[in-house]
Amino acid sequence: EQPIIISGVDNLTDEVLDISADDISSIQDGFSRVQVGFLPGTASGVVNDITIGDGSPLTLNDGFEFWTGGGIIEVASSLNLDAGGLAFIGREVNFQEDIEIRNTGTAFGLSIEPGARGQEILIGSAVNNNDDNIVDITEAELNVIQDGFARLNIGRSVGFANGAGNLRIPASDTPLQIDRLQLRTAEGAVIIERDIENNGAFTIDAEVLQFYADITINGGFTHNGPITIIDDSSLNFARGILLDNEITAVGDASFSLTSNNDVTLDGRI
Repeated sequence: EQPIIISGVDNLTDEVLDISADDISSIQDGFSRVQVGFLPGTASGVVNDITIGDGSPLTLNDGFEFWTGGGIIEVASSLNLDAGGLAFIGREVNFQEDIEIRNTGTAFGLSIEPGARGQEILIGSAVNNNDDNIVDITEAELNVIQDGFARLNIGRSVGFANGAGNLRIPASDTPLQIDRLQLRTAEGAVIIERDIENNGAFTIDAEVLQFYADITINGGFTHNGPITIIDDSSLNFARGILLDNEITAVGDASFSLTSNNDVTLDGRI
């Protein structure tokens, strides 16, 4: 259970696995990804924590995955990704609010995943809730993620040791503005209680999708299961769409579909 620090200089502490900026820059192109930490579910699958950065910006020349099954990932420096994707997998992932994470190379995705199976994930909340069993991604932390990523993936689907539980976007007075969102859960529901304005494709991989709010999608929409309407809600598309999902309203809840082009319904309502 050795903590890992990725920083500008070596700290020369035997109790810490330290990866300096020089160590990172010595990794040349050609690797599909660089993995730091261990996979959940393996014999070495728990490290205490991973701290990325000491305030100075870091450039990552390849795709990086940061894994800690039972620990917390703290990102304290701006990150610039030159190639490949970027993934953070932990019991909690914290981004300092004054940093930026951007991709200036090939447009790969950025993933935030739970460190343990069944963990709930909160997306776009106002403050961290300090619950060890919940991966909490606040709205301020979402704003750290800049343009350049092909998609933002949150959660993990069926078939993986760290498959997510419920994914919840809690209610707020203002819409959540986000780009190219992909939500995945293994054994829970995707619960949307807040209005969303999504630019790009919106993909949901879950057996249950529950709407409490209005969603505007300026791209494709994919969901592989039924849709349950809990409160008055709407789906608004900037282009034509095919919905082959079963749609069910609870009680007197209403649901509207609007589009700038054709909407085709091919499921039971």
